[in-house]
Amino acid sequence: MANLITNGTFDDDSWWTDVGTGWNIGGSGVATFTGADYEFFSSPALDIAEKEIYRLNMTTTTTQGSPLVVYLGGNFYHIESAGTHTLNYLQVGSVSTKYLRFYPGSYGTRWQGTIDNVELHKVEMYGGIRDRQKQMAGQEGSVLIDRVDLDVTAPPGKVFIAIKLLENCKFHSDDGSYGGGAGGLVTTDTAKYINSDASSTGGGGTGGQTVGSGNTFQSGTMLYGRWTSIALHTGKCIAYVGT
Repeated sequence: MANLITNGTFDDDSWWTDVGTGWNIGGSGVATFTGADYEFFSSPALDIAEKEIYRLNMTTTTTQGSPLVVYLGGNFYHIESAGTHTLNYLQVGSVSTKYLRFYPGSYGTRWQGTIDNVELHKVEMYGGIRDRQKQMAGQEGSVLIDRVDLDVTAPPGKVFIAIKLLENCKFHSDDGSYGGGAGGLVTTDTAKYINSDASSTGGGGTGGQTVGSGNTFQSGTMLYGRWTSIALHTGKCIAYVGT
C-alpha cells in the first residue's frame, strides 16, 4: 500500500504543519527537538478510516530524556529508546483525529532527539478486515449444495473460503468413482488446505491425510480453506465465496 507520509525523510520543512517551539524540521534531513516544553509537530489530515490497521515505521535518536510520544487517530504510543521502530495501530472506533503528531514526553527529563524515515501504510489482511468480514457473512456470494455426485465450482477468479456443514457430510475421493471431473475438495494449495488430491500438512507440518469418501465431517462444522471445486458424496452444506 502507498505511503501516506509525503516528506518522511525531512528533506526540507514542507508538508508538516503546526511546528511547535523547539522543533526544527528539515534543517539537517531530520526532525530535531531541542526545546524544554511539551510542543508538537503534525502531519496534515491523513486518509485513515475506522476498523483498519496502520503500520508506522520510523527511526529515532535520543539526546536526553524519555519518551517520544506518537499520536495517530486518537491513539498514542510511547517510544522509550532510540532505534528503528515499527508501530501497529488498530482503528477500532471512530477516528477522532486524522493527524500524525509527535510530542516530546517526560518521565522527569524532557525527551530530546531526532526523527527520520517516517512511513505510514495501511495494512491489508486477507483483503482488509471489513472485506473478510463481508466474505464470511456471504456478501460476496454463497452456494447451497444439497446434491451429491456433482462438481460445484467457484465463480471465475474466486474460490470457496468456507464450508458450513448443514448435515453430516462426506466428500468424494479424487478417483472418478462418481463420474465427476475434479474430485471432492479441490484446492489452490494441496500442501496447505485439506483436499481430495493429496495429503495436506497445513503448509509445512507432517501427518496430514487426503480427504476421501470414507471421512465423515459432523453437522455444524465450519471448514476453512481455499477450494475451487466441491463434490459431496453425502450430506448438505453451504459454501461461501471469497477472493
